Amino acid sequence: MRISHYKTITETREKETGYTAICNMCGKENIFEENDDSLNDDTQHIELHFGYGSKFDMERWSFDLCDDCLIEIVKQFKYVPEGFYEDSSLNLTPEEHQKIFDNWKETGEWEELKFKSYEEIVALNNGWYPVDLINEAIKKYYPDKPELIPPSED
Repeated sequence: MRISHYKTITETREKETGYTAICNMCGKENIFEENDDSLNDDTQHIELHFGYGSKFDMERWSFDLCDDCLIEIVKQFKYVPEGFYEDSSLNLTPEEHQKIFDNWKETGEWEELKFKSYEEIVALNNGWYPVDLINEAIKKYYPDKPELIPPSED
């Protein structure tokens, strides 16, 4: 009869299960774990590449900013960044976008319909915007004007 001898081998391995993004401005940590579908990505990775002759001649920077710190930086801009809070269905002119941006910096409210005329707001009743959203804007900006009648639910 043959007797076998067994030896237990224990091995420890490190496995990457996610990563942490840390805001360079405030230090807030945003933890991303493998298979986490919570969509909590409020940290943006920024990369800057400086050209020849700039103050930072040929340097490359990268850093992370949480959305709150990014907003604090954007509030210091004189001109609205291209694409910032843009809703392509509204067809805002650059001037309207700038007015809304300036108002947002003062009030903290992004009011994309604030500078539209009553007629322009009513014209949004084309299937893209719910009637109740249009009526809210009418009540807020043109309280003396009639609201739209919602379609009947037959």
